[in-house]
Amino acid sequence: MQDWLVMGSLAFPPLFKVVVIGTLIWLVLRFLLRKVPFDEWFWHPGLVDFCLLIIVCSIVNRWIA
Repeated sequence: MQDWLVMGSLAFPPLFKVVVIGTLIWLVLRFLLRKVPFDEWFWHPGLVDFCLLIIVCSIVNRWIA
């Protein structure tokens, strides 16, 4: 796994930066929103997590690029 991280950071630096920063922001958002009852609003809480991750990575991509 560590080889993948090292090679990924060397071969695709912008993509690696987006994924790392986006995942860190997503983890902070997920921690802050842990008390919100998403299952009452949406079909599945995992869908909300996935959508948040995609949105955050898209925003970070526009911010870095």
